Amino acid sequence: MAEVPHLDSVTPTSARAGAQLTLTGGAFGTRKAVSAVRFRLPLAGAAPVPGTIVDWSAGTIHARVPALDSFGSGGPLEVGVHTDAGDSEALAFVLEED
Repeated sequence: MAEVPHLDSVTPTSARAGAQLTLTGGAFGTRKAVSAVRFRLPLAGAAPVPGTIVDWSAGTIHARVPALDSFGSGGPLEVGVHTDAGDSEALAFVLEED
């Protein structure tokens, strides 16, 4: 059974929509159809919004922040990595408004 991904850091920790982030961690594996970087409001039941993946490796992912209107406004979000083995713990991220 594959190891569940773990997310150690997101750089930068705040940015505007369209900015590129670097996510570092481990057990991301090779990119597959189900592989995703997911952003969501830190509320129970909030639907995740996928970021655009620029590139993907076993320990580093570069992804772009989704559009501001995907969330209704800027502010605190959570970001995590999804693979076929499961979901990483989410880390805090702040979406800046234009």
